[in-house]
Amino acid sequence: MKHANTAASENIGEDARPALLEKKRALEYQTWHDPKNPEHYAELIWIESRLQQEEHIIELFEKLNTLGGFSKISEERLSRAAIPAFHVLLKRRPLTEVEGLVEQVSALPACKELDRWHLKAGLYFARENWPKVLKYAGLYWQQFKSID
Repeated sequence: MKHANTAASENIGEDARPALLEKKRALEYQTWHDPKNPEHYAELIWIESRLQQEEHIIELFEKLNTLGGFSKISEERLSRAAIPAFHVLLKRRPLTEVEGLVEQVSALPACKELDRWHLKAGLYFARENWPKVLKYAGLYWQQFKSID
């Protein structure tokens, strides 16, 4: 079984882009009518990560945090949004900017243990803290293997 987020942060093909942009427009419309629904913001974060739009990801995380939405998002939605978003952010934003988001999201009760280890391993990889990378990557791999 392949982890649901493995390919989510990779670049999308040009044929998928129009559908994602259409879904984004529809969600932005829904968010305009229901601005306090954290699920809409989480889905927009996932879409923006697929489109590689790091500025929008940061804005959406900030908006979600302002609404207290991190604690209101389902485990599935958090996993779907957070992992690919952090892959984009770790590649393109200053590490200090991403660290706070990683710590905040990985501390949430809805953040699955597997995703927590994935986030931490990615953060330590970006810091080049190899002992910690090995620790969290090992924990992630053990849990991932047990899924199959």
